[in-house]
Amino acid sequence: MTLRLGDVLADPDLSLRLADGDPAALNQPVRWCAVTELADPRPFLSGGELVLTTGLSQLDEAAQRQFVSRVAERRAVGLGFGVGLTHDRIPAATLAEARDRRLPVLEIPYSTPFIAVDRFVADRVLEEQYGRFADLLDEHDTLAKALLSGQGLGALIGSLHQILGAPCMVVDVYGRVLATAPASAAWPVEQILYAARAGTSGDTPLAVPVSVEDTVVAYLCCRRPRRSADVLPYAVSLVGLELARRQAELAGKRRLAGQVLEDLVRGTIGGA
Repeated sequence: MTLRLGDVLADPDLSLRLADGDPAALNQPVRWCAVTELADPRPFLSGGELVLTTGLSQLDEAAQRQFVSRVAERRAVGLGFGVGLTHDRIPAATLAEARDRRLPVLEIPYSTPFIAVDRFVADRVLEEQYGRFADLLDEHDTLAKALLSGQGLGALIGSLHQILGAPCMVVDVYGRVLATAPASAAWPVEQILYAARAGTSGDTPLAVPVSVEDTVVAYLCCRRPRRSADVLPYAVSLVGLELARRQAELAGKRRLAGQVLEDLVRGTIGGA
């Protein structure tokens, strides 16, 4: 489950308090923590951080406002201000600028070290990532089993449809639909192929090229996946594997048919 700013605020061991901010903003996801006492932390922020500071470099109103402005500019999700060190309470200018910038401010008491907040966020973020990796492995296993079931692309695309929560299809470069799920799904095949070849998307469904021996032979298409979109690269590999198997099987049949005709011509075998 995604870590939200409200989750950090709600943890009883941290004893944080919402000093200022719209409660709706607490639903923002926290990507990481950034501890800084720099007057300008912008070069070290990439967005989504909960920025922690004691205001060491913010000794006047101008500096306080400027710091908040710079943090908000880098799309931080919140500002955690430690009191009891440089400042006994959060400066009024900090709160005013944060209010103007719609940046939630959390008060961190002297008894809560920054490392406790940092560790809480890191543990939850890593836990979320580990859970997603585990889910992804399960999804890979589901797709592989579907392909190995002997039911071919139909079973694979059916499983992918269930994982993504969206209709899926495989269409070859000639416009033939090789598999689709659900069966009732309608696809603008010509528009999809045109957009895929032109390298554009527009309003057409997502179309990922499937290659066999460095040649695009088909496209895996899906409509706005509602979840687990990161399983798509693996699904594309499995589709390519199945199409390569089909090509090899067809080539083998053609070689066998050619050998039979050659033997007939040479009289090695009889007509019967």
